[in-house]
Amino acid sequence: MMVKMSESAPARNQTVLSGWLEKLTSPSQLAHRADRRVSLAFDAVDDRFVWITDHGERIGLIDKDEAILEWVAPHPGIDSPGPREIPAVYHAPTFQGGRIIAQWWLSDMMGLDRLPGQPWRLALDEPPAPHSGIEERIKKVKPEMVWRFDDATGDKLRFTIAQTFEHDASIRGEHQFILSYDPLADSYLADVTATLESPNHYLIECCNFYTGGVYDTRPGRKRHQCTIWSHPDGRFVRWPHNPVGYMTPGMNGDERRIGAGPENPDGGSFMGYFADPHTNPVLEFLDCNFHLAGATCCNIYDEHLVCLPPEGYKGARREWQTRFRLYSVKPEVAAQIVRESELIDYGVDVNHPNPIVTEPGWGEHAASRRLNYNPQFPSFYYGCVNDFESPVPYDQTIAGSFIHATLCEQEAVYWDRGCGHSGTRSIRVRGGRDGVMTGTRSSGPTPHLDPDTHYRLSGWIKCADVMGTGAQIRVDEIGFHQSDLNGRHIAGPVRGTSDWSYVEVTFRTPADAQFGWLYLDLEGPGQAWFDDVALETC
Repeated sequence: MMVKMSESAPARNQTVLSGWLEKLTSPSQLAHRADRRVSLAFDAVDDRFVWITDHGERIGLIDKDEAILEWVAPHPGIDSPGPREIPAVYHAPTFQGGRIIAQWWLSDMMGLDRLPGQPWRLALDEPPAPHSGIEERIKKVKPEMVWRFDDATGDKLRFTIAQTFEHDASIRGEHQFILSYDPLADSYLADVTATLESPNHYLIECCNFYTGGVYDTRPGRKRHQCTIWSHPDGRFVRWPHNPVGYMTPGMNGDERRIGAGPENPDGGSFMGYFADPHTNPVLEFLDCNFHLAGATCCNIYDEHLVCLPPEGYKGARREWQTRFRLYSVKPEVAAQIVRESELIDYGVDVNHPNPIVTEPGWGEHAASRRLNYNPQFPSFYYGCVNDFESPVPYDQTIAGSFIHATLCEQEAVYWDRGCGHSGTRSIRVRGGRDGVMTGTRSSGPTPHLDPDTHYRLSGWIKCADVMGTGAQIRVDEIGFHQSDLNGRHIAGPVRGTSDWSYVEVTFRTPADAQFGWLYLDLEGPGQAWFDDVALETC
């Protein structure tokens, strides 16, 4: 049975964040905010977008196609980081504030029966089985949605998203919203009650959490540096955004638990992105009849809020219920939360076998889908020369990507620690048949390019018996998807057998430039080493 929407926004519970907000808010500040008169309203743009306004000023945006609610300007008196307009493409790179995708998502290829004492993992560390379903990307089953908006205006707004699933008519979900202004946080707030009736053989997400400016790789442009959540043991756990840290055991097990669940009926747990002068969005969980965990990726660092049934639960059907709030805390509160947080226990073990990078046959995709007890991958940062001497440090905030190069010499892409141009290391690519291109693949935040800007792509290449087109350094300009190829820039090629040769190419990005991926390529037989590679403005 779905929960009936309450007639008014529930009173703020005493939570972990409430305590911090009360300590950092003076009585006079709170009294002044309590006198604020808000006049909230929905302003429909078209069939897809609806603005949320206060006295006519745009403060939030609803995307009905994707079930997104974004607080563009959550704090009265603090401007948004960009223009309050709907961008040509509304997607992760164009978000400005905290947003959620208010959908129940089901993954139809993984069950979550939990036997007593059984640990849970978001990634596995055993060798992949041929044609194993776990090696495929988990298929997300998205619901059909029916929206219902309240016509009222004033200090509260309400809307509901009812959800059904075409593949299984017995599954029903709902997200109910009450929008208001919270004087304690001095932030607009979405109070969400989410319910789902579903069989237990699905991996379930109750929502997806994200904020703008998280994965910008341009020097000095990344706005939020870390994600912090309250753990069931009382710690504030901090994860510095990093393209390889998410592979570690700690980022795939109990460290990722959020302190909400049946054992914590009073709720009060949270997860948030910190710290930024415009917005520091938090999800505050007030009630939850399941265990909750976060799951992220190496690309945009969004958080999938994963529902875990209680340990030992093996029922055929379950009703999932949670209530949470989306709002923002001001910079001084965010700074205090960061100071009180502790770095996540990554569970790194340098003595643990690490076949993903040391043994042949795993393939490049295993790096992003398997536990890695000691991530060792060369880094690539835009705006500087990359000498490939050191691995990406897994425990620091990194605005860059990593290159899928293994420590196994038999593999086609090998991080060679005995040959370098400026140091002792480089990336070696071994070619294959005539006409076949072999090259590197990168993972991490999609590299951003500035529009209408001159760039120089450069590096050093050494070759041995290279035939065919040769060895080259390439940047593909792409749109919001890697398949949207908008331009290609190549430094090189180098052929034959040669010592280190310098190559470069300059180019100017178009007015609508978005992203660019780096590739180190070799077409045909032979071997090529790449070092001191750079993509810089010029």
